[in-house]
Amino acid sequence: MAKGVDLWAGEEVLELKASGRDDIKLIAAVPYKNTADRWPSAWRYLYRKIISGADEVHYTSEKYYSFVYKARDQWMVNNSSRVLACYEGIPGGTEYTINYALSLGKEVVYI
Repeated sequence: MAKGVDLWAGEEVLELKASGRDDIKLIAAVPYKNTADRWPSAWRYLYRKIISGADEVHYTSEKYYSFVYKARDQWMVNNSSRVLACYEGIPGGTEYTINYALSLGKEVVYI
């Protein structure tokens, strides 16, 4: 549930579900309760749309703390059998998440 690919992917899942795909679920992994409060209005609108259409919402924390995004990423990997990654080779959270998944023997699919 971060701006960019996360929200795009959530929107795609909502569209699949609306087209009759009831064999998939949308689980929104949110770093902390007020994640989108300071985002521009267009991003907040999309965030709320996805949250309201999600089958489940998991909040890693009630409040922000310095490693909350890392904790969210770990939760996603720990609760997945496979990781789909949009990755351009830039160091950061996506790279960390991929490496964490690989360290646990999870399959990583690059899209």
